[in-house]
This record gives sequence, C-alpha cells and structure tokens, in this order.
Amino acid sequence: MTKYYWFLLLLPFLLVGGAKTCIAQTQEMVQLIVHTTQPSSDKQTESHKASFAVYDVTKSFYQLRKKGFTVEETQQIIARQGTSAGSFLMEKLVKSNNDGEDVAIFDLRESTNQIGNVYLVNETTHIADAFVGSQNVVVVLPLYDSYDHPQKAIHLYPKMNQEPSAIVFEKKLVEEKNTYSIGEKIYYQLDIQFPNGIATEETCVVTDSATKELELLTESLKVHSEEKHLENLTFHSHSQGFSIAFNGQDLQDLAGKTVRINYQMRLRQDAIADQSIINQATLDIGTASLSRSTRIRTGGKWFQKVTTDKEQQVLEDAMFMIKNQQEEYLHLKDGKYCWKKRARDAITLTSDRNGLFSINGLADGEYLLEEIKAPKGYKRNPYAVSFVVKSMSYAINGQPSEPLKITNQKQETSFLFPKTTDEKISVGMIGGISIIGSFIIYQKNRSKEE
Repeated sequence: MTKYYWFLLLLPFLLVGGAKTCIAQTQEMVQLIVHTTQPSSDKQTESHKASFAVYDVTKSFYQLRKKGFTVEETQQIIARQGTSAGSFLMEKLVKSNNDGEDVAIFDLRESTNQIGNVYLVNETTHIADAFVGSQNVVVVLPLYDSYDHPQKAIHLYPKMNQEPSAIVFEKKLVEEKNTYSIGEKIYYQLDIQFPNGIATEETCVVTDSATKELELLTESLKVHSEEKHLENLTFHSHSQGFSIAFNGQDLQDLAGKTVRINYQMRLRQDAIADQSIINQATLDIGTASLSRSTRIRTGGKWFQKVTTDKEQQVLEDAMFMIKNQQEEYLHLKDGKYCWKKRARDAITLTSDRNGLFSINGLADGEYLLEEIKAPKGYKRNPYAVSFVVKSMSYAINGQPSEPLKITNQKQETSFLFPKTTDEKISVGMIGGISIIGSFIIYQKNRSKEE
C-alpha cells in the first residue's frame, strides 16, 4: 500500500457535538479520536475497515529537538520515519458511532514525569475504495485551543481520500524572537502553497484571530503571489484579526503557486506578563481545515523595598524609574512603551505598604532600576540596580514570582542637627528663649550697678 506523508496540522476541535463518542476523562488522560473521511460500505466486514495503531515517539521527538529542529520539522521527520521512530502501544479498528461516523478512539496519557508525551498515529489497514492510505500523524501534547485551554479530546482527520499533492500551510513570526514590550509591533507571515488540483475547489478562506492582548494593524495586511500584489480578494477585518476569501476564479489562477500573507499586530497595554498570547490562523478548503498558531509573551519583574538589617522590614513610598542599558528612561505614550534620555514624565514605580512594586510588559532582557526617592528616614541608593526580565520572572502559574529585594540604609541622626523640621523648630525656640533670658538678666544686673 502506497502512503504519502506530509505534515498535518491537527485541527483542535473541542468535543461538543460529538460528545456521544467520548468517554470520561481524567486530567492526566487525553482522547485521540481518529476520523476517516468516508463511511464504510454496508458490504464491508470488520476486517476490511480501516484500523490505526498508536506509537510512543516521545524519546525520538525530544532527541531531534535537542539537535535544533523546530517542532514542525521534528513532526515531519518522525512522520517520514514512521513506526520505527517509537514503540507500539495499541491498535484499534474504526467503528461507527451514533452519528454514523467511522472513528477509532485512543485513551492515552498526556504526560510522563511532567513532560508532554508525543504519539505517532499510523494506519495499519485502510478502506479498500479510498484513493490512498492515510498519512502518519504526529501529535505533540499538550495541545491547546484558541483560549489557551489544554484539550482532552483531540480530533484527527488523516484525509484518507487526500490527493498526494497536499496543501502546505505555514505560519511564523518574521523576527527570531517571541517576547515583546507593550506597544511593540509583531510581524507575522502566512504561506499557502496551493496544489494544481486546487482549481476544482469553489472557495478557500483564510481566517486569522488573536487573543485580546493583540491588536491588528489593518494597513499592514498585504497578500502576494510570486511578487504580485493580490488586491481583488474579499477582505474582512476586526481589531483582533481578519479573513480573506479566495473564490473559484482566484483558485484557478493560483493553482500550483504560493501565496504569502504579511501583517502586523501590536501588543496592547493590557497584556499580562508570563501568559501565552496566541495568534491562530485557519485555512478552510471545502471540507478540509488546517490550523497554525504562534505564541508570544511579554515579561515583567517584582521588587520589594526592605531595610538592610536582619529583620528586613518592608519600606513604603520609595519611588523608582526603569532604564535600559543605554541609560534611557522608560516612558508610556499612547499605549506604547518608549525610551528617552530625559527622566521627566518617565514611568515611576512606588513601593506599597508591603514594600512591593512591579513592572509589567517588558521584553526579555537586562534593565536598570533607579531609585529617585527614598523612604522617610532612609538614604537614597546612589547606584541603579540591575535586574533581568525572563520567562517566569513575573509570574509562575498565575502567581507572582519571588520579588527582587532592594535595600535601604537608615540616615544617621545628629544631636546638634536634628533631621526633622519639628525638631529644628524646637531647638531654635529653645535657643531663642535662652538668648532673650540672658539679655534680660544682663539688663537687670546693669541697672543695679548704675
């Protein structure tokens, strides 16, 4: 049996309408539901129906990742290697569910020792009247939906009647980084390689949608094919994404060609550090649907103002500014972070009654914390403190990370020169009274002598 292997993006549908086919899940288990593309004939016996086997390829997957391959590249390599890449777990025949669909259901462990498991789904026998056998599918767990929730029921569509010349759909970040500051632009790119057979389809729709922390810059949206700008397409956009529709004539013109979609999004001010910020693109052609997603994040840091003594008492009302390595101050203007040489109007941070304060929305990197006002009765630090923003420096599983402690020394109190205004007034009054009293005594003594 000839098989054609191409990278299949798993369409992450939650099990809603097909709840009848799902059994109870635990938090540690997931369910892979493998669909065939056409129902079996009434004349087929169980031995002639498709069957699928699952292999554990976790070890092979992470070995390849250590060599520098991306997740997608590693999935492609393992799909081509096939069953030799892992160890056999189980095999099942497809069975018709209550909805009349032929499915094979596998209950599998989501992780082992807190490391996500990776499975290869391989067709062992196929429906006799299918065009070709299913391609190998590599599933990397955990899988998340567009709301960043881990999925416990994962539907797979191996395209049993898919033509060998499959569509290639890719999404990536143009820049080689995944952490950004508030207001910064994120550059995205979608590539669609249409096969020659696409000309027979009536419509194709590309949909892109991001979480609320991202804002689409509509004017940045550009569609090209072989360096030719495509304008006569149907566009719809909203603040978090867009859709582009290709009609039958468009698809005939684009058969065998690659379409590239470039666009930008901006990180909004309400983004929270150390939370996944997802942008997902979906390609719908006929009954087929492919999906790609990218994740970015922004960072931050917690601090706590304390005394230098052993008790490390918390200090309130200390004030700070943030600087970069070029000694520029952090400013916020029109919902965007920017760096300027001047300190005036820069962002200020103030320690609360627990001595705590934080900065949110910075890209990973090294920064400086400059104290501009010390707590009452304490010396201001003359030097800026260096700190690092990185993954989980702001929050771990939604909880604040351990703060970086910033210490202050008490000011020395002089007996002759008291520090507070009230004390100065008291000493001044005593001194004045003493002078007046001495003068009165002097006058009395002088009068007696006369």
